[in-house]
Amino acid sequence: MSPPSQPEELVDLFMVAELPHNSSLIHSQIVQDLKRFMPYILKQLAREDAFVPLEQRVPERADHTLNDSALPKRSFWDRLFGEPQPITAEPVSFDSQTRSSSVRNSPGSRLLRLFTPGSCQELKPVLQDWLIKGDRDIWRQISRHLVAFASDDLVPSVSVLFEHSDQFIAGAARSGAMDGVKKGRAEPAFLAYVRDHCVALIESGAAPSMDSPVRLLWVVDREALAEVLPGDVVLNGDPSIAAEGIYTLREMERPLDSQVLLRLARSAMGNEKRDPVWIASVDGLIAHGDDRVMELINAALADDSSVSELVKTHAMRARSEVSGASDPWDIVVDEDSYQKLDELNDLDEEVRAIVLLDVFLDQISQSGFQFFEWWASEWDEYSVDVVEALHFFEAREHAQILEDVHVAQFGVAIGEERQEIEVNHEAVSKLEKDWQNLPSLFRVVSESAWKRHRANRDHLA
Repeated sequence: MSPPSQPEELVDLFMVAELPHNSSLIHSQIVQDLKRFMPYILKQLAREDAFVPLEQRVPERADHTLNDSALPKRSFWDRLFGEPQPITAEPVSFDSQTRSSSVRNSPGSRLLRLFTPGSCQELKPVLQDWLIKGDRDIWRQISRHLVAFASDDLVPSVSVLFEHSDQFIAGAARSGAMDGVKKGRAEPAFLAYVRDHCVALIESGAAPSMDSPVRLLWVVDREALAEVLPGDVVLNGDPSIAAEGIYTLREMERPLDSQVLLRLARSAMGNEKRDPVWIASVDGLIAHGDDRVMELINAALADDSSVSELVKTHAMRARSEVSGASDPWDIVVDEDSYQKLDELNDLDEEVRAIVLLDVFLDQISQSGFQFFEWWASEWDEYSVDVVEALHFFEAREHAQILEDVHVAQFGVAIGEERQEIEVNHEAVSKLEKDWQNLPSLFRVVSESAWKRHRANRDHLA
């Protein structure tokens, strides 16, 4: 494919409705021509209707594929920005959410997605102009691209993006700042503003709107981060920031004192919103080698009323770590269970069982825990093995529900020749909900492994 010499010769990428995923050649060809046609691009991007949704620009746009011989012979750029005609007198009516999605599909947004944020200085003045005259939906599209230039002249105008109540705008601004800092473009005044923004947001104790200020401050000013994270407002504020702060201080080799971690874990106990703080505090105490962590673990395992499933599952794994016992789920953390399916017969019983359950959980979680999807797929050949794996880890209730669902759908037990029956969908739906109300398999498996570890320990004693 020879390089095009004129914009009109570029292949239409943006207006193709069914663009195949293997269109990288076409994409790269267009990218290599962006610089050559930059004056034309800037002129079009500055058009007043650059961010007008395509639904309003081309009311009767036909769908095409790249192989469609009837693909219109209009120029790439005209199709990118729509017909050079006035906006329809009666535009499509959008609610705020639909309009925002449509603006993302506007010509201007499509064009911006071809550029790495902050990589093309020629775009900067055009985006600055859109910052002044644009609205919330347009700011969502330009925020990351503009902030990624990370230059001093952007301050304080971009503060409206960083401080915006819309999580997509504020999050994109922090993401753009991260781009600029990592690429070495950030200038002193810009860095100072970002540092102060992150410190203020962390100190506020409020939940961030996407893209954590902790990660951004880590690359901007690590010393400032180390000073702000241990504050009481931070540790007692938004749980996600508090937990991230605990882990980050450990990574910086400035861990919180054991007494502080113990206090945080005790205050978080039974408060589901602060589960991340309990988990991070327990992990911190284990890293300290503090024996008092077992008090927290045992209390969580003994509480069947106020402690969440997440905390119980983590408590079980923490108990194994403190006691030197292995947890079966650790086997599949760094391993590809799917690859191990070919060698199931060569694995010991525990590894074999955990590999099967890992694959099973991965598949049914993708289908919304609808087991029919599993049986209708290639993975069905492992169904009998999955039931055996459930029994190995004493997940008898899970195994029974799986068997009952199979009978309700096929009239026979798992492994037997299936029959065509009238499926009781109401019964199947109830069973699938019952499954989700059971203790998580992560917890059941860990508990089963702990019992075996304790039995072996007592036997050796």
